[in-house]
Amino acid sequence: MNKLGLACAIAVMIAIGGARLVLAQALAETQTAASSPSLLDAVVVTAGRGEETLRSVVSNFTLITREDIEKAPDQRVDYLLRRQGIHLLQYPGQASSAVQIRGIRNPGGPNPNVGNIGSRILILVDGRPAGTGNLATIMKTNVERIEIIRGPAAITYGSQSAGGVINIITKRGEGDLKARAQVGFGSFSYSDQEFGVDGRYNNVDYSLGFFHSRVNDYKDGSGDKLKGTDSKGVYFGSVNLGYNFLDDLHRIGLVAQFYDNDFQGTGGDISSFGPSYENGNFDTRSSSFDLLYTGKDQNNFLSWQLRYFHAKEEKANYGDRERNELQSKEEVITNGVQGQFGASWQYLDLTAGFEWQKYDFKNFSPSSVPVSRKTNLKNIAGFLLAKGKVFDEKLILSSGVRFDKFTHNASGSDKNVDNVSYTFGVAYLPVDWLKIRADVAKGFRAPTASELASDYIGWGSRYKGNPNLDPETNTTYEFGFDIDNSFLHIDATYFNSDYKKYIVSTWDVINSYNTWINQKDGTKIAGYELGVSFYLGRTLNADFALTPYFKGTFLTKRRAYDSNRKEIIQRLTPKTNFSYGLDFDYPKIGFSANINANYIGKMLDTWPDGAIVASYTLVDIGLKKELVTFADRHKLSLIINAYNIFDKHYEPKLDYPGPGKSYYAALRYDFN
Repeated sequence: MNKLGLACAIAVMIAIGGARLVLAQALAETQTAASSPSLLDAVVVTAGRGEETLRSVVSNFTLITREDIEKAPDQRVDYLLRRQGIHLLQYPGQASSAVQIRGIRNPGGPNPNVGNIGSRILILVDGRPAGTGNLATIMKTNVERIEIIRGPAAITYGSQSAGGVINIITKRGEGDLKARAQVGFGSFSYSDQEFGVDGRYNNVDYSLGFFHSRVNDYKDGSGDKLKGTDSKGVYFGSVNLGYNFLDDLHRIGLVAQFYDNDFQGTGGDISSFGPSYENGNFDTRSSSFDLLYTGKDQNNFLSWQLRYFHAKEEKANYGDRERNELQSKEEVITNGVQGQFGASWQYLDLTAGFEWQKYDFKNFSPSSVPVSRKTNLKNIAGFLLAKGKVFDEKLILSSGVRFDKFTHNASGSDKNVDNVSYTFGVAYLPVDWLKIRADVAKGFRAPTASELASDYIGWGSRYKGNPNLDPETNTTYEFGFDIDNSFLHIDATYFNSDYKKYIVSTWDVINSYNTWINQKDGTKIAGYELGVSFYLGRTLNADFALTPYFKGTFLTKRRAYDSNRKEIIQRLTPKTNFSYGLDFDYPKIGFSANINANYIGKMLDTWPDGAIVASYTLVDIGLKKELVTFADRHKLSLIINAYNIFDKHYEPKLDYPGPGKSYYAALRYDFN
């Protein structure tokens, strides 16, 4: 039996064993389950663009709570996702992270897609596009929770969500003033500082956070120091302000974020330059804000929302450390308006809305003949979502339709693209702790203005758009179940995605330039997702929490085609990736700990053709201990983290080694 078959067999046995445990103890655990919080009762907003419990979500949905975020030893949001069986293509030393869900990922690497243009996984902040496709630019500072839709979400969020959605929801202040401050130091001369306050004063709620870090060049697992993996300073800030009125049924809010990585080393391909070669650097900046008005009637029957948002991301790439050799500069400005209206009856919820977005893209490439180009994309969309709840809300029926119209402009020519998407799903809850679900959804990605109509010289080659490009589409079928009671959680899903007219870059031999085409044979990806957690502390009626867990993705099909219609394995896509570990929390003594292992299976790389990226496992440990509590509201804690504790030499991308063993320690002050 191969590794995948063994993993699937183990997963099935765990699921069957868990189900037997549930059936055997359901009656005995009734009172305990009633007093224990169920994940199925958690309120989320991403799937239906409005508040609902996980019981009524028909697709595979991942929720990372504030408690999970606080316990995680990492500061960047992308590292939090590794514990969820989600793969990240990270170029060490470049602050670049492209997320991959179900074998489909965003563009990444030394030049990730600026502004989230051309993405297949959409990154949101509080429900609106974040204006970036690079998760490494978002810190967990001021984040309340993270909600993830696995699979197409084109009905609710449009083109860039063909493969999934990651919604980063910022903290909203409530109650009395609370504050936090943290100062930490670690290996490779790493240091960071974090500060935040939140609360509410009369009708005004407020929450803000600030983070700064810097690091020198790191050593990999072989002991080699990799030049150009340093960062002179990362600055990140987040603000969420709101004014509440008319019995708190109405709120006017402002959310703003900024990121500035003023000098980030590029690392470099060690096969070409060696670890001691000092290459160039990047400057990456992003900022965004949105104005939001939300309201509802006193009976919670009607609700409405209106939003304007603005985002900007820019990146400059220098070929030398002194910044005298500018190689490229990109800028994307995103403006948008969203409006939606919801109505909720006893058995039916309806949500209708519209969106308008405009992306302005600028690129400058100095060469023997400097090239500067501007393109833009406009998107107008309307959608309707319906959810029915019958048989005492044990049967959930969900459906939706969306129409998008795109207008692209590049090099003086326009191109219009229209698309209609749909979804239909069903969930059945025979008992409170079990949900069985199935879903079919159609996703799409519209071609970008550059892919359609660009004409420029870059890196010594000509790039010319293809005005005949069609949107790429995908149809995904999935079915699965969720179990959650006082001692066990299981979520299991099978999915099958068929991508048509997949957009890829290619070399036009006849005309001698780079262009883009729709693959004639498409891309097919299928597999399983599994999450298992045991709440051993609850089972033992202990005053501590002990939770072993496993979360993974197993692909049974990852078939793609190159420009010559030759069938290949989907590149940079591991057949298997999963995380497993143990969470321990003992509130009585103020101590918590986590040990987590993350396994990434081997992958086919893009260059050189046919090269293999070896599999690897990384093990991290995080500890937190309250040192002293005084005057009831003041608390001082010690945090100690160890990363890659076995000093594993690994390469997330071929010839780009990651950091070896490292340590981190911090003091944290909380005022609650």
